Amino acid sequence: ADFVFREYGVIAELKRLEKNQSEDPKMTAKVQRLYQSWVAQGKRVPIIYGRGRINLRNLPDDCANELISLVREPIARRIRKANEQIKSTKKALGMADAAGLLFLAQDGDYSLGPEAVFNLASRCLKGGQFRSINDIIHFNANLPASRANDPLGYMFWFHACRDEGRAIPSQLIQSLLTLA
Repeated sequence: ADFVFREYGVIAELKRLEKNQSEDPKMTAKVQRLYQSWVAQGKRVPIIYGRGRINLRNLPDDCANELISLVREPIARRIRKANEQIKSTKKALGMADAAGLLFLAQDGDYSLGPEAVFNLASRCLKGGQFRSINDIIHFNANLPASRANDPLGYMFWFHACRDEGRAIPSQLIQSLLTLA
């Protein structure tokens, strides 16, 4: 893992979302194939001429869920790897009871907004998978977020715990926040 906070009993892993999925030819091809399959199946999807964006709000629920699964996979892959790294570090350091913290940095992939990334990551962490990750902190790394008609740049930092009984100590979260 990337970080060990022994005094708090926490092992943390940093994963970065760097590759802009909307500019990735492989992802574009996957979305194109998915859209073509919907059209071939006679699904009621909006007709797109030339290049266009697919809006989830305009899709039938089953199509929207398929698209969400597709865009969630790069995030899930990072979470899967972080979980394994935290688990193996716990074993290697003899810290079996350590809590796991995932730092998820939005650092170049701005194809999805921070709320969407955090939502998709939260969906990945639901249920019994990735049990070595107790908390997640999602933040922007190098590019400040902006709002329309607002000249200021903003840094964001979302924190969520999976299980209040196994949450990362608030003192550690506060000390990390002061570094941001």
